[in-house]
Amino acid sequence: MDHGTVNPAMKLENQGITGLGAVYYNMSAADLQTAAVVGCRFVTDLLAKVWAAPAAAAAARVEAIRQTGLIFAEGDGWAFVSEEIAAHYAAALATADRRKLHLRVAKVLRAGAADQGGEHEPIRTHLDVTETWSETQRRDRRLREEQETLWAAARHFADAGQHAEAGEAAVSFLERTFESSGGHPYLAGRFGRRADRERRHRIYAVLTEAEGQLRLARMASGKAPASQLVTIKVRLLNVHARFKEVMGDFAEARRSADMAVDLALYLANSGERLEAMRIQLEVCYAAGDANAARQNLVQLLSELEGAPRHDAVRIYGWLAEAIGRWEWDGLRARLFPFVLERLRNLGAHRDAIKARLEWLSSIA
Repeated sequence: MDHGTVNPAMKLENQGITGLGAVYYNMSAADLQTAAVVGCRFVTDLLAKVWAAPAAAAAARVEAIRQTGLIFAEGDGWAFVSEEIAAHYAAALATADRRKLHLRVAKVLRAGAADQGGEHEPIRTHLDVTETWSETQRRDRRLREEQETLWAAARHFADAGQHAEAGEAAVSFLERTFESSGGHPYLAGRFGRRADRERRHRIYAVLTEAEGQLRLARMASGKAPASQLVTIKVRLLNVHARFKEVMGDFAEARRSADMAVDLALYLANSGERLEAMRIQLEVCYAAGDANAARQNLVQLLSELEGAPRHDAVRIYGWLAEAIGRWEWDGLRARLFPFVLERLRNLGAHRDAIKARLEWLSSIA
């Protein structure tokens, strides 16, 4: 082992460390390695969940690590003095132990991201004039933390050799990025803003990473169920279709959307099928192919007849927005009453009010 590596099994007697001091030294060394596996930057709350320890005990253990001089306070968390030192102490663990620790950290991060996404209402893609500045700042900070958590979870899953879970976390990150982008005009960057270009580059980088992780998961036969891989592939194709749609490559977007629908037919989860069909309809509308869009609309409405309430309300709410944006006046006058009736029958009165507002907006 390298001379700079903290080894809990070293002969501490030669340094005059014995008894309780040796136990404390070993614990601090192990905690230092755990923090290094978590990353160059970390927070006490995350380590507390990884250690399954109370917050006060975790804070005391982090303070013991700080006394080594290898980490320092940075914002709300902690950071190693350099990335090289963090990588050095992480590599000191055995490969099997390091992978187990990566997997534990990834599961904690994935659960935290799921809790953050489930505690709040769905993201709106339109301006809410009732939202205050403070509420906007809190929402943006929550979205940023959730996306960073998902991306960190994908990295730890990949380091643990769980490529299917890494691909799923990366796809979830992409889906949240699209939901929080403020709509296609902002994501497409029609005014050439630097932030929009950086967002597109990041989406492309994560999309490439997710495809690579899914490829590795398919090569590692027997480690992931086929249904899980197909589900991730369908979601990945949906994101790819939307990205190509934003970039204006409608032919490639149509191919990805059609492939996603074909694969989704083999899934037992109706929510994945409905989402794939919704993306296919969105791509057709955006490409200006009204005939193909109406054919897909008929198939989507047929699939909605036996769909669960949650999925049906979500798709009908999106249909109200899509019809008002893309369809001509005569068809809107026939489709909006149909959508309103379905929402009322499902007991989604608030969504029915939103659909009426979309109707009024399209008329104006």
